[in-house]
Amino acid sequence: MCRVICISDDTPSRGWYSLYPFVLSETVDYGQLKWSIKNYEYLVLARINLYEFRDSDIDDAALDNLSRMFDFFRTYKKEIILRFVYDIDGNGLMNEPESIKIIKRHMQQVAPYIIKNHDIILTMQGVFIGSWGEMHTSRYADSADIADLVITLYEAVKGSVNIALRKPSQIREFVQFLDATLYPDKEKLMKRIGLYDDAMLSTDTDMGTFSYDNLDDDMKMLKELSSINAIGGEAVSGDIDLDEPEVSIEGLKKRYVTYLNSQYDPEAVGKWKKQYLYDEHMTAYKYITEHLGYRLEYRGMIFNPFGLRTVIFFKNTGFAPFYGKIKLLINENNQSTQKLEAISNKDIIKPGETVKFVFKKKWFPWQLYLTGVRVADGKSVGLYRRERDSSGGI
Repeated sequence: MCRVICISDDTPSRGWYSLYPFVLSETVDYGQLKWSIKNYEYLVLARINLYEFRDSDIDDAALDNLSRMFDFFRTYKKEIILRFVYDIDGNGLMNEPESIKIIKRHMQQVAPYIIKNHDIILTMQGVFIGSWGEMHTSRYADSADIADLVITLYEAVKGSVNIALRKPSQIREFVQFLDATLYPDKEKLMKRIGLYDDAMLSTDTDMGTFSYDNLDDDMKMLKELSSINAIGGEAVSGDIDLDEPEVSIEGLKKRYVTYLNSQYDPEAVGKWKKQYLYDEHMTAYKYITEHLGYRLEYRGMIFNPFGLRTVIFFKNTGFAPFYGKIKLLINENNQSTQKLEAISNKDIIKPGETVKFVFKKKWFPWQLYLTGVRVADGKSVGLYRRERDSSGGI
């Protein structure tokens, strides 16, 4: 029987993230900031405060600061969740520009830097407005202004990055706006729209993220959105009882969560670290860590000596899809440069789905090393053995 060793060194575009707040008008000492980098977190949330420019253009020095921020995270191989804000105190109405034209101008000014660094941006959150950049408590939160800002941002960055909105209702109204105005690039634009939820597991509606009147439709929209773009945000302790870890895990599954704040809410995260599932080695926190986004687990192989081929199976047991195709590399030892490769048979691997890789070879030696690579950018993708069972059955 063939022994399979899965290489799980890296799992890009998923997991926990930490917040890195920046004031764009201020110079950062990156020699000091590097000590806050967490090697075990692939993602960061870069929150860029534009408050100092609420009445003016962004000056060249500040734009240079933005460029250096991108360079810093690229150096440390971090993928960015990007949020521009005017408010960090919960006073969006007071701290935003008095004219939407200023916001749109700022979008156009930062766009070249976003385009240049689109390959390390997982998603943008929001359209610069609202308290904490969360698209509420804003003079620009009506559907027409949100549509204007989304389209301005999308066109400014030339469709190069995903744009997450705060509520399903906002996305629904945005689609209606595109239809009513016969927006010519609707299909491409909507492939860039996602959702961020900074009140997960707090109440039945995640503090108004979802609507009581349209709760079923909103949850269906989550499933649709998750098949296009990553969903994530923050978990918040509230009305929902999180004392049972299964409640939290099921809630994250239902929301198809790819990324989650590791710092907030400390009460929720703290509970998960103390809760155990099926044995003393698996806390709720460890399980959530392993299942945020995608998790590709080996499910076995089938030899077909007559067809001169071997099929290897992996199943996505994570909360969310894997986006894109995977190249599976087979190595007979961990140092050999002689590798066989095959491309996955699916463009997206949804939670619970199994993907297969077909190799034109009828047999393999007793031990194999398997490595995954994301076809789109060549980044390595972690592969795992089956949970609680090393038999490798499908």
